[in-house]
Amino acid sequence: MSFPLADSLRTKMRRVLDRAALVGASAATVNQIVAISHDPSARSIVTAAIAFGLAVSGLLGLLGRAPWTPVAYIVLALSANVAYLASFGPWFGMGVVYVATITVAFVFMSRRWWWRIAFALVATPFTLGLVFATGAFGASPALELLDVSAWRRSSFAAITAAIGIVAIVSYAVRHLVNARREIEATFARELVERAERDLVEVEISRARRTDQIAELAAEVGAEIGAALAIIETRARALAAELPSEALDDVISVSQSARSTMRSLAAFAPHADLPTDERGNAGDVVRSLPKLVRRTLPARVALEIRADDDAWVGIGANDLTRICANLVLNANDAIADEGTIAVRVTREHERVVIDVQDDGAGMPRDVLSHLFQPFFTTKPIGRGTGLGLATARILVERAEGTIEVKSDVGRGTRFTICLPLVA
Repeated sequence: MSFPLADSLRTKMRRVLDRAALVGASAATVNQIVAISHDPSARSIVTAAIAFGLAVSGLLGLLGRAPWTPVAYIVLALSANVAYLASFGPWFGMGVVYVATITVAFVFMSRRWWWRIAFALVATPFTLGLVFATGAFGASPALELLDVSAWRRSSFAAITAAIGIVAIVSYAVRHLVNARREIEATFARELVERAERDLVEVEISRARRTDQIAELAAEVGAEIGAALAIIETRARALAAELPSEALDDVISVSQSARSTMRSLAAFAPHADLPTDERGNAGDVVRSLPKLVRRTLPARVALEIRADDDAWVGIGANDLTRICANLVLNANDAIADEGTIAVRVTREHERVVIDVQDDGAGMPRDVLSHLFQPFFTTKPIGRGTGLGLATARILVERAEGTIEVKSDVGRGTRFTICLPLVA
């Protein structure tokens, strides 16, 4: 995972390093040029070349942001170290060079180069010491300054110091790497939590819009329901004086429309619905075949089994609408032949209404929104998304519960549990 904060910090550190190399190496180059004019030895020329290389690397790093400048710094630092060892032997100022070299390697280079560079730093004085001590390439200027035993002691001290520096820097860098990993993990968790918060905010906004639409629908339903009540009352009065099939149709349609409007009105938070109505679930279920016979095709069998005296706290009209809606939904889920089983049973002090089909079933994403107002999987014009939402409201206001279990390819089962009403 790319961590923007670490990359930005590394870029800023490289710019500081390039500036420091440019300024320091430029001053060292000028100093060595002056020294060459007084003493044009090979050592002065090599030192001036190394300083000039550091200055050029720093300049290129600042101007072109060359990615290879850390490698150039490490190579030039090792070259300067070898040149100094060849001339003067081990010196305690090597610790500064070692710390700088290891730090640059650990910060700007990949992990596979860390221990190679650390090994090169440790092996350089040790190897040169062996070469100079054995005299393989003749006498060394460094050995002319010290005796062999002193040179060996200095080499041992330098190597020990280098190993200690490597261990300390490695320990510090390991902790920095662990801290960086923790920061990256925290950053990743924050991104996940932010995404989850955004989803929750979207769901809350959607729920608020749904509530507003439902409240508006409830107000419209109440107004139209009141008008339909007047129409039904007037039609009944006329039918009492002048019996007519037309008036009977008006009364029937008005009752059906009022029932629909009551479903809309039920979405109001404080809807004034009758609480003293009750209906016999057994009678309602036994009347279903007559109500839905024109809708159900011959290939779909409707099985009815209902206990007597299954009185619940929902009016017969509302209970009929709930059960008929569940049966029609089950019919839509059956593609070819199938069976819809509706059962009403009395269990102690409650009434259980089961509507089960062997149709297509529903996936989990549909089940999670099944009882939301205006949610429907039917084509436009065939479903309003109010049937199940209304059923849930009416059942819960009657102190009951409605549950659904569905398996894709195996069917769906709705279970309504209502308290038994005396």
